[in-house]
Amino acid sequence: MCVVHLEPEEFVSQVYKSHAKIDFRVYPMDNTIAVLVYCIRDGQTLYYMDRALASTQKQALIDEMNSDERHAELYRKVALDERLRFNGSCSPL
Repeated sequence: MCVVHLEPEEFVSQVYKSHAKIDFRVYPMDNTIAVLVYCIRDGQTLYYMDRALASTQKQALIDEMNSDERHAELYRKVALDERLRFNGSCSPL
């Protein structure tokens, strides 16, 4: 199991390379905003687009966040979600 974040151009390139179906997931951020993340699966690797999308009203709050902190928070949530989906439980390593 591996989780990789990609920039939009890299994401589109990976979609064409792998012919994977584009899926989406919604993640709640710590500042109570839900964001939409596009992702594809290639084997045991999950690729997701490194851009958080929200409603027009909430986008300003996302833009105010430190981008490094936002990316780190989003990565943690995607990786945890993927681990829970992959293992089916949250048992310790």
